[in-house]
Amino acid sequence: PFAEIGVLYEDHKASTTNFVLDTETIAFIGAVGSAIPLWSTVDGEISTGIAPELSINFGSLSADVNSSGQHSDDDSFRYGGSVGISGWLAYRRSVSIGIGLFGSYWRATSITIDVPNGQTVESRSTDPSGWDLGARFSVGFLF
Repeated sequence: PFAEIGVLYEDHKASTTNFVLDTETIAFIGAVGSAIPLWSTVDGEISTGIAPELSINFGSLSADVNSSGQHSDDDSFRYGGSVGISGWLAYRRSVSIGIGLFGSYWRATSITIDVPNGQTVESRSTDPSGWDLGARFSVGFLF
C-alpha cells in the first residue's frame, strides 16, 4: 500500500471575438493505492507491476471574464475524486518510475459573473463541473 499528497494546478482559457474567459484551479490532492508486483528478476534488482489508485482533491476555482471593456470575476470551492492505474518499475528497491492513466470528476460551488447583454449587464450563475482524463508520470523513492 502507498499514500500520496500533491498539488493540482489547472489553467484554461476560452475566447470568442470580444469575450475572454480564463479559469484557474489550485487544489490539494490526497491519494491511496497499492503497488502490486507482477514480475521481478531472480536477484530482485528490478521488479515491475501495476498500481491502482483512488484520490480526492479540494481547493479553489477562479473565473475571470473580460468582455467589451468590462471585467468580472468570482471564486468558488472545488472538490473531486479520481481513479487511475499505472505501470511501474522499481530498481534495487530504492527508486521507482511509473506511467499510467486516470479519470476524474470534479464539481465547484456556485460562481456568478456579469456578462454584457447589449446595453445592459446581466448577472449569470452556474455550478461548474466536469470530467478530466489524463496521463500521469511518477518518480518515487522507496524506503
